[in-house]
Amino acid sequence: MLKQAALSIALSTVAAHAAETGNWTMTFGDDRFWTKTNARYTAKDQPERMFTYSALRFDRVSYEYELVDMERLLKRAFPKQSSDGLVYDASTKQFRALEISIGQAWEVLQDDLSVVALIPMGFARAAGDARIVGYRKIDGQLYRGLFSARNLDSILCLDDVADPRKNTYPHQIPLLLGINLEGQKFTYNYLDGLEAINLRGYDDEGVASDGYYNSRLAACPDAVQVGPRVIQPRNYEPAEGAKGRLAANLDSVASDRHTARVVMLYDWNGWVNFIRTDGASTLYDLGTLVSSNEYYDNVPCRWGPVKPSQSCEIWAVTVAAFDDAAMVVRTENGVEFWGDPRNFSPGVLVVRKKESATPKTLPPAPNPNETDTADVD
Repeated sequence: MLKQAALSIALSTVAAHAAETGNWTMTFGDDRFWTKTNARYTAKDQPERMFTYSALRFDRVSYEYELVDMERLLKRAFPKQSSDGLVYDASTKQFRALEISIGQAWEVLQDDLSVVALIPMGFARAAGDARIVGYRKIDGQLYRGLFSARNLDSILCLDDVADPRKNTYPHQIPLLLGINLEGQKFTYNYLDGLEAINLRGYDDEGVASDGYYNSRLAACPDAVQVGPRVIQPRNYEPAEGAKGRLAANLDSVASDRHTARVVMLYDWNGWVNFIRTDGASTLYDLGTLVSSNEYYDNVPCRWGPVKPSQSCEIWAVTVAAFDDAAMVVRTENGVEFWGDPRNFSPGVLVVRKKESATPKTLPPAPNPNETDTADVD
């Protein structure tokens, strides 16, 4: 369990959100990191379909991000934990249970002042499972293969090292690859190899190519299976009858699961966005939100070789859902917990400010030459 002081901070911070205006605000006066809280979305066609949300945006040139499995993080932070996840707390002189949660991750990482945010990321095969389910690469080593599930329809590459721009632009470039399991039934199990995946796309000259995105995935050092998609990547067609590049159309609202979600959005200005809904939302409504000028406080998209939809979005995908996991953001007012930090999350995306001189305290990734049988499916 989290320490009582941490819980008090979390609850008081969540309650304070009600006073916010819902507009974008610079954090620490830095125009490269923005947050908004208690913003509201209301469907124009059905006003009763609404939710509030909180979001952050950061410039990927000035910030970097790393996905960490909670299981790995806790094993390295608490090497003396028991087999059932108990550790001795010297402050209380009692044993306590480690949690697979954002709050527990913050307890480990809070002293690293370069960390500005923690984002829940990844899905579990079953409730309470500490491992991220599905395709998972770490430092170029494949630890888990593709998981056959309807909702896990994407692979997120944290840095597209095969992008031709990397020669002159050495910053992280996220890439979303849509999964198409052609002719496959969803077995909700791991598949052998990648033969069933169709990552068909277009090469740099705009020519259709069957293997183009397969090669990009092979070169990607760190990747994770996520989904469902909210805004389609450029090599995928929108849903029939959908607006712009929305992955869902209005007809899907009736059958879609109305639930809290965390969505990652990448836009034309080179910004990485994360949106956490505080109430039930659908993929259609989330897509409508992030493709609207209202999301950007009515500031239209400033540039881009092609205007892909109504605003700045390139793609958007669900990265956490169903467990209502929290975000953690460091601001001028201290630490803000958007949601209950005790809620389950098998993975955490760590956002760091690059120019900070504070050394990284995150435990290193496993040696790719060592076999980690506990994590290989």
